Amino acid sequence: MSRLFSTAISSMQTHSLGIDVAGNNIANLNTTGYKGVRATFETLFSQTLRQAQAPQNGLAGNDPMQVGAGVGLANTMTSFARGSLEHTGENLDLAIAGRGFFVLSGPGGEEAYTRDGAMTLDANGQLTHASSGLSVQGLLADPATNLIPANALPTNIVIPPGLTLNAQGTETVNIAGNLNASAAVGDSTDMQYRYYDSLGVAHVMTVSFTKTGAGAWGFSGYIDVPANNVGSGTLTFSATGDVSAVTGNTFTVTSASTGVTAGATAPQSILANLQQMTQFSSTAEVQATNQDGFPPGALNDVTIDTSGNIQAVFSNGQSRLIARMAVANFANLNGLVRSGDNLFIQSSNTGSPQIVSAGSGGTGQIQSQALERSNVDLASELTTLLVLQRGYSAATRMVSTADDMLQEALNLKR
Repeated sequence: MSRLFSTAISSMQTHSLGIDVAGNNIANLNTTGYKGVRATFETLFSQTLRQAQAPQNGLAGNDPMQVGAGVGLANTMTSFARGSLEHTGENLDLAIAGRGFFVLSGPGGEEAYTRDGAMTLDANGQLTHASSGLSVQGLLADPATNLIPANALPTNIVIPPGLTLNAQGTETVNIAGNLNASAAVGDSTDMQYRYYDSLGVAHVMTVSFTKTGAGAWGFSGYIDVPANNVGSGTLTFSATGDVSAVTGNTFTVTSASTGVTAGATAPQSILANLQQMTQFSSTAEVQATNQDGFPPGALNDVTIDTSGNIQAVFSNGQSRLIARMAVANFANLNGLVRSGDNLFIQSSNTGSPQIVSAGSGGTGQIQSQALERSNVDLASELTTLLVLQRGYSAATRMVSTADDMLQEALNLKR
């Protein structure tokens, strides 16, 4: 009878813990990035009433005779299956479409990991995890090259409020189009393009192309009027209409030519790339496809691509790489320790975190403007809850049965 009491108590305790696990899953049905937990049970030790005996002397053997001593909670296993993604429209709401965790850091340098990608910028422009306030970790870009250095280490990501981008004077312009092969010698065609000096002031340059012979053209650049010439050269085409030779395609703009604002860098050299020009027997049409100068700009927006590259977008249409978000992966995900604020902490059984870029090292890509919902299946959890509740109820009946048996034994004295 005492064994039945202890068995019933262990069953009640274990089923109660299972109900707690399932109830917590249901409670976190709408928690961003939450991962459901499954409780597994195990038998406790069994009392052996008779040992097994092998057949001997023509007699059959005996199997062991054992009585179980109850049940216990063996483990809690976390399901790291990806939850569904919910579109939010916010650039700093992020989800990882696959394995991996966002890497966070506290004021003391302690690291935490999360699937909750709701991020925000604090008053200092530091990218933080909205729930915990911890700093999001990433690899900072080199402002000079707009690239991530090969030896970069994860650190805090800061996008300063009021970030601006200095003006850049035009150094190269790409000019493409067609010059009419049927044009007579002496015929000309003009095109114009806008360029910027080092102060970001826009100017207009005219390039005039004049046919000088079969497959040969001369060109010259000028500001406002032909007298303000800033360079001349020659353009030669092959029999197939492609460029075969270019000379003199660097234009030098001086203050005297009115093509540079007072105080800007002067002279300003602009290389005209004419390799995309053609000469076919069709209408002449020439235009500048792009140039690398721009005026100053103020921060307009922040975007994040699938690799976790954080781009600052400026009012002048330019963008600059600020950082690349760090993503962590572990050999044993179930070794992670849950913490508050949707966080996980590394344990001695997770293995060291592998810090990589999104989409590499077995991790998923980052989906911007989306959050990962909880992966809890409500129908399954409610079913589990009912089964566990029935198990608990059955255990209480075991206590009632043991009590009745004990009462009957006590009645023997009467």
